[in-house]
Amino acid sequence: MITFDLLVNDQMDAAQGRQSEHGLSIYAEVTRPGGAERIMLDTGQHVRTLRGNIGGSVDLGRLTAVVVSHGHYDHSGGLGLIAEAGARCPVFVGPDIDRRRYSAQMGADGTLGKMRKQIGMPEPELLRAMDVRRVEGVVEASESLTLFTLPTDAPPNPRLMAADMASPDNFSDELFAIVSDGDEEWLFGGCTHHGLPMLLEFVFTTLGKSRLAGFIGGLHLQGRTKAEIEAVADIAAKYDIVQWRPLHCTGDEAQEVWRKRFRSA
Repeated sequence: MITFDLLVNDQMDAAQGRQSEHGLSIYAEVTRPGGAERIMLDTGQHVRTLRGNIGGSVDLGRLTAVVVSHGHYDHSGGLGLIAEAGARCPVFVGPDIDRRRYSAQMGADGTLGKMRKQIGMPEPELLRAMDVRRVEGVVEASESLTLFTLPTDAPPNPRLMAADMASPDNFSDELFAIVSDGDEEWLFGGCTHHGLPMLLEFVFTTLGKSRLAGFIGGLHLQGRTKAEIEAVADIAAKYDIVQWRPLHCTGDEAQEVWRKRFRSA
């Protein structure tokens, strides 16, 4: 059995006493006859938010793995809480997750301004004190966890830049996960900066999957036009994915398209 507990997201259920924050963190527990794996998928933006939202629901000291999907602050900012808890599990990251990266700020006239904001890991030095495993290609991290990077660059985004503050970030560090209990498989993408079509083509063709129980994570469709969102949904509909749980950077309009067209988890 696989269960997911949403710890950090742009929109959280206030009735559960959890604070909303721009970012993402998911706790996944996989129960098998031989035991359980307890996996943290991303860590949100701030230690204080992750700590408050967890409360007593997750024992961080018993984690068996942490996966950080890419080196943006809103996915890696809570790593300090993992270190503080004394977790001794491996922390899986992409090959160059700790490099600096920037975003361009949008001007009042709708054009990209010259202001640059550093949006990389807020505390990359934390990795030096952790059991970091840098993943490139496809890696069977455990019985329940397959990790992989994509072999091609992410499509250029003029707002997201590499360390030189001039060229587009190619997201070579973007790490995806398949969580499996032996019967069901769920695909996790923190932001899916490479784009959902490229990701699904790789999973179903290169990895040879024929069916997924679900997708959980961000689709990075915020700010896209309705026509662009529908075009991505058309491609997604060609694949056998039973349930969808789009989160974080998916955007309100894309969320609505997914609610209308797909079964929600």
